[in-house]
Amino acid sequence: IKLLKSLEEYDILFKVHPVLPKKYPLQMEFCRELSSKYDHVMCVEDTHDDISTSILWADIMIGDSSGALLLGAAGDIPIIAYDNFNRIRSEYYDPTGPEWAFRDKFASIINDETIHDLPGLIKYLLEDDFQKESRQEVVNFLFEHQADAGFQIAKHIQSLL
Repeated sequence: IKLLKSLEEYDILFKVHPVLPKKYPLQMEFCRELSSKYDHVMCVEDTHDDISTSILWADIMIGDSSGALLLGAAGDIPIIAYDNFNRIRSEYYDPTGPEWAFRDKFASIINDETIHDLPGLIKYLLEDDFQKESRQEVVNFLFEHQADAGFQIAKHIQSLL
């Protein structure tokens, strides 16, 4: 809560992962409580809502690890990734997945010891996006063939007609 007060100059939107309300209902309730308490905090109620809309207006993204952070990187948005200490126990944790394998190249990392530095890190990244080139390299590596794939599929469909 003290951290949110230090971030009052920013609009904050919580969009929790669709599995969280069922798995950890208190987390969603916590987001709702924060949004009712602070004018600059909003909570997306529909966890299945399209994240791309939020990414389009975001100046920065903060999360633990998901494809959403990679979408933010593809949208050329500075990323802050939180190293959740429970990640290793999660059935979804895959250290070889791109969201983990490349995270130090597309995101600034925070953890429980450095979370108090979050307001300063946000200001710093908004002023000096020092990972822009590194993030672009990751995006190019992960997505460079996507446009070609769509073209190939369209060409194949056309040949079937």
